[in-house]
Amino acid sequence: MSLMDIQQLSSFIAQSKRTIMHIQLKILREGEYSLTDIAPLYECHEIRSLDLGVGGQLVNTADLQFQRMAQAWPHLRELSVVTEAWRDDAWTVTFEGGELTPVSLDVLHPFALHCPELSEVRITGIGAPPTTYPVLPLQAGVVQASMIHFKLDDLSNDVAKAADVARLLDGLYPDREIRFLGDSRYATRVRKALHKHRRLRLELENAQELE
Repeated sequence: MSLMDIQQLSSFIAQSKRTIMHIQLKILREGEYSLTDIAPLYECHEIRSLDLGVGGQLVNTADLQFQRMAQAWPHLRELSVVTEAWRDDAWTVTFEGGELTPVSLDVLHPFALHCPELSEVRITGIGAPPTTYPVLPLQAGVVQASMIHFKLDDLSNDVAKAADVARLLDGLYPDREIRFLGDSRYATRVRKALHKHRRLRLELENAQELE
């Protein structure tokens, strides 16, 4: 499937923007692809789930593209953006015809802001730590999912320390149960750090209320 094929397919799907809710795109052919090619789908504001699987590389990817997704799809519940080949190190790999550039953990912030129903997130290609640690206030009257699952493939201590990931997730979702999926030692460390960070935060909040 060529780049133009993806753009045309996205434009075709977008014609049903008032009724389309679930999108699954599997691109098995190797090659270089970009998230900008699915931009027509941002007109489909009723999307509940996006499952995008790429057999090649996602090139010229930026945090801003994920921000556009979050703003366009306020009812999003499941997000999966997975590519089989995206990097050989923690930063940037250059291929003929484009750059395979990882995004940062900051991509999670707009989803926390704009997608209260989101319950499952799987993203490969996160290769940079967060630049900020926002703490989002509780949103009165907003219906949220009670639990959220994260599966951030290839995330490792070389990208972000487990304690930093825990701090970020707890700040974005202070009132929701967070499940960090994965069988690696790193995933285990993130889960332990998240439990510790949340316990200490709640203890501090309770102590402040008693003062």
